[in-house]
Amino acid sequence: MIEKQKMSAISLLVHYFYYLIGFSAIIIPLLIWIYIEYREYQVKQQCKRQNLPYVRIPAWNFAVLFGYGRRFDLFTTKAFNEHGKIFGFNMWNRMTISIADPELVQIVCNREFTKFPNRRNMVTHDPIWDNFLFVLNDEDWKRLRWTKKILCSKTKLDFYVNFDTLVPKDIIMKVEKR
Repeated sequence: MIEKQKMSAISLLVHYFYYLIGFSAIIIPLLIWIYIEYREYQVKQQCKRQNLPYVRIPAWNFAVLFGYGRRFDLFTTKAFNEHGKIFGFNMWNRMTISIADPELVQIVCNREFTKFPNRRNMVTHDPIWDNFLFVLNDEDWKRLRWTKKILCSKTKLDFYVNFDTLVPKDIIMKVEKR
């Protein structure tokens, strides 16, 4: 009789465990989805407060994970065509402003770059990622500023769509070719 009660208690625990796993499999993805939608809503409201058009662009990791079949730059190019030369979107739960106007990019990069105190300080110890032009810290930025200034004045950025993905070595090579 005692063994039968132990067996029923164990089987009851196993059933509760299965119930907990099933419940978690439903609740955890639901909570993740709610969090993502809430952050998207916050970024949309922030864009609205700053009078920027808001565009919902899938994050690059979701685009790869769910197979949207297009690269991130194709999403932004389509958004530029539909919403104009400047818009805001959610990137890594922060509002990101995307600019397609070369003159405005030049103004922001040359004159206003050090005035933005909330720039992200990203150090990944990756030789490529750490040298992206808009990830550079102030001292590195000042060192490479002359190259970018030459690039903006000579070519008006018409040969390269994704200016923010240029690494400094690529910039120097492209300027020397022209």
